Amino acid sequence: MAGSGKSRTFLIFGRDFNEYRKGKIMYIILAVLLIGAAACGFGMVSTASGANAPVDETGRQIWINILGTILILYSFLPQMISIPVFATRPLTYEKANGVAMSLLATEITPREIWTGKGLAIFVPGAIGSYLGMAIMTPFFLRIIQIPVTIFLCCYLVMPLAMLLMAIITVQLSMLKNVDLAIAPSYVIGFLLLALFPAGLQTGLLLPGTLPWTLTCAGILILMLIIERILAAKLTVERIILA
Repeated sequence: MAGSGKSRTFLIFGRDFNEYRKGKIMYIILAVLLIGAAACGFGMVSTASGANAPVDETGRQIWINILGTILILYSFLPQMISIPVFATRPLTYEKANGVAMSLLATEITPREIWTGKGLAIFVPGAIGSYLGMAIMTPFFLRIIQIPVTIFLCCYLVMPLAMLLMAIITVQLSMLKNVDLAIAPSYVIGFLLLALFPAGLQTGLLLPGTLPWTLTCAGILILMLIIERILAAKLTVERIILA
């Protein structure tokens, strides 16, 4: 198979993503996420108008905490929905039918396979995440000026962590049972859903603060380390034996 590594990666991505967008589930998920984002934006503005939005530092911080937490949840929650949905059935089918083995018989490398498939799994959730945050952000900015660090974490750091999570899911499916491969996405999703709201309630992880930003960066670094470890283990021989 001719072409550079990047072109082969995007060839795999295009093939898988085209399959996903043929189904209704992708559009149902997107519709729910976008309707929810619009409702949240309207609701927050309405609440702020009724409460005569912040005029002092305490009120300002309260709104930053609320809106920052909503944005961070939207930066990863769509992925926690889409990764199991778009990974389980396709990866099970392909593993049972030897699709990955057929790809390995070509010039495509294991890295190109898991990167292309990971991208295809990531993109549906990423579309919902970015569009949802883009819908909410103008509403939120009408209430309060949100720190740049919050946008950085929500629009860049956490999405990159979720991309790595999608790639890790594909890597694990090439090593283990597919059902076990998606388990980390459930576990990490529930932990993140508990972490940020709990951090807000306890005052330990307030949006935009240094601990909050470092926590987001730490999640990305952890995902990168796991991906690197699995990449080192995923030789062609191990994939075939699995």
